[in-house]
Amino acid sequence: MHWTDVDGFEMPNLVGGHPALDFCNTWAGWGEPPDPRREWVPDYDRLVIWAVWAGVIDSATGRRLRERFATGPEASAVVERAHAFRTAVYVRLTESNGAPATSGLIDLIEAARRAQRFTTTKIGATWEWPEDADLPLHAIALAVADLLILGDLDRIGRCPGDDCGWLFRSSQRRRWCNMATCGNRAKVRAHAARGRGATSTPAAPAKND
Repeated sequence: MHWTDVDGFEMPNLVGGHPALDFCNTWAGWGEPPDPRREWVPDYDRLVIWAVWAGVIDSATGRRLRERFATGPEASAVVERAHAFRTAVYVRLTESNGAPATSGLIDLIEAARRAQRFTTTKIGATWEWPEDADLPLHAIALAVADLLILGDLDRIGRCPGDDCGWLFRSSQRRRWCNMATCGNRAKVRAHAARGRGATSTPAAPAKND
C-alpha cells in the first residue's frame, strides 16, 4: 500500500528520503493527463496534515493552523500557490539539462526566509514564523531550499511505474519508489506478458517418421 492513514486522511508514504522530494510526491502520475484523483493535498486541511506528517511543522502548530485557516479564500490561495510551487520544484529536480530554478520558485523561498523571525528564550534561540496561513508553505519552501543547497541532485531518482513519477534519493540498486507497490506491479505485468508470449508461440511441426 502506498499511503498511510493520518488523522483520518490518506497521506502518501514518505519514500523520498527528504521532505522536498516527498512534497513532490503529493501528486501521483507526473506526466499523465490532469486528474483530481491524483491529488493528495487538494485543500488547506490536508496540506497542513501533510506538513506535520512530513515533519516540516510540529503537530501543535498544525492543529492551530487547521482551526484558524481550514476554509476561506485565504486558505484556498495558499493551496493554489503550493500546487504551482510543487510543479516548479519537480521540473527543477527532474530536468535532465539542469534547468535553473524559476523565478516563482526562488521568490517563494526568499519570501519564506523573510517571514522568519529570530527568537530567543531562556534556553536558546531559534527561527520562527508567524502563525499565518502561509506557514506550512513557507516551511515546505525552506525544505526545498535545503535540498537545493545540499546538492547531489543527480542522485535523485524518478520512479518509472505507471501513473507514478515519484522522486526519491537514488542508489545504484534502487529503481522504484517502493518495491512493494510500483515494483511489484511491474513484476506482475512482466510475468503476465511472458505468459502470454509463451502461449502464443506456435507449436513446432511434428517430425515425419
